[in-house]
Amino acid sequence: MTTKSLADLPDTIFCNIIECLDWCEVARFDTALLDRNMRNGYLVALKLRKVKVERNEFWSQLVEKGILNWLISRNIRVVSWDSKVDDTKLMTIATGLPQLQSLNISRCHNITDEGIRALATGCTQLQSLNISECGNITDEGIRALVTGLPQLQSLNISNCRNITDEGIIALASGRTQLQSLDISNCLKITDEGITALATGCIQLQSLNISGCDKITDEGIRAVATGCPQLQSLNIGCCRNITATGRVIAKRINNRK
Repeated sequence: MTTKSLADLPDTIFCNIIECLDWCEVARFDTALLDRNMRNGYLVALKLRKVKVERNEFWSQLVEKGILNWLISRNIRVVSWDSKVDDTKLMTIATGLPQLQSLNISRCHNITDEGIRALATGCTQLQSLNISECGNITDEGIRALVTGLPQLQSLNISNCRNITDEGIIALASGRTQLQSLDISNCLKITDEGITALATGCIQLQSLNISGCDKITDEGIRAVATGCPQLQSLNIGCCRNITATGRVIAKRINNRK
């Protein structure tokens, strides 16, 4: 039997071919498919892929050229996104990528609480979120995360300097599954916020508070007592933690 075109190939072989293509080839191939049966098999192959958008030149160019809308229109399962966006793109992600599990939008200086609220509404399967150095995010954004992301296990809000104890208290009150938290260089957070974490986030295993000058030995004692699973505590450059607090932190880090 002679195969005259790709449309004549069995679905399994056709899907295997699609799996080998990179995204530049996929995008070109997409516009060339006219046969309905062939296109259906092609789209099925794409839906089986778990796409991970990475922070590199290749993906940056594709994002600029509109790959996000293309991924959504083809109903492709994107499980991880690590690329810079603004509020508009974040809202598009929130409405179009509901299966997203990991999101890194660190150093996206145009992201605001509005984008975070949309994210919390649309991406309810999110397990890992990095919004470090997103300086426009405030306690309101953190409150939105608490109400909308029940599966969140890892959160990085380092260098988000508009977040205060109020945001951390809100986080502790509703995010009991949180296992990893980075609040390094969040300069407004004090012992009050850390004590709240110790009360509400008892599953916490890793905590980074480096550069948080307002945290003292009192906060270290609180997490040592309230977070029995805590195995990693970074207190670098915390100038108000004394030798006593550092001994307690060392004991925590030796729990491994």
